[in-house]
Amino acid sequence: MSWSSYGPYWRQARKIFLSEMFNVKKLDSLEQIRVEERRNFLYRLRSLSGKPVVLRDHLTHYTLSTISRMVLSRIYFGESDEKKFVVKLEELKGMLDEWFFLNGVFNIGDWIPWLSFLDVQGYVK
Repeated sequence: MSWSSYGPYWRQARKIFLSEMFNVKKLDSLEQIRVEERRNFLYRLRSLSGKPVVLRDHLTHYTLSTISRMVLSRIYFGESDEKKFVVKLEELKGMLDEWFFLNGVFNIGDWIPWLSFLDVQGYVK
């Protein structure tokens, strides 16, 4: 929806998105996940009391775990190499940073499609 141009399709997609994702019933059903993840976040911080803490890392972990549980119904990342996790937290952060960078970067192929095969900037893999 975010990459489509404004028009009838965009308006219809927005209506569907808002009615399915942000209705009261859906938000109420996901409240337990938010409460559990908030509790886990505060427990992790409490266990590190008296030590220096990089709050950004813990907030990132909290945000990603909450979103993945709400959207995917499971946490797919972790800080260890356990087999239950698909990817380590640092790898996921790197992938998300690269994704945000590539979404915001100017690519000549997006503006002049017949030049996209050249991949002048080297962003297309």
